Amino acid sequence: MRTHLDSTVGFRPHKFFRLTLLRGEAEDISDLLRGMERDRDNIEKEIAQLVYYMNGGLNYVDAYSLSASQMKFLSETINKHYEAQADAMKKGSKSR
Repeated sequence: MRTHLDSTVGFRPHKFFRLTLLRGEAEDISDLLRGMERDRDNIEKEIAQLVYYMNGGLNYVDAYSLSASQMKFLSETINKHYEAQADAMKKGSKSR
């Protein structure tokens, strides 16, 4: 089932970032940086979706200050809201 917000919050921190840069091969470092770019893009997408679906209740400045768990909780709450609306619309159309 397609949800309104695809949670992308589960980005992966890199435990030994400095060691990887110092000791890593060029290809390993490139892979690491590409992964970090994907994570950044996913976080920015998640923030844009949260701001949009909050209908003015959350701005970009506040959204960027949310922790990963807070972003996940908001996404889940918004998804539940839209699922409940869809269910209510289905039930309403069946009773006509």
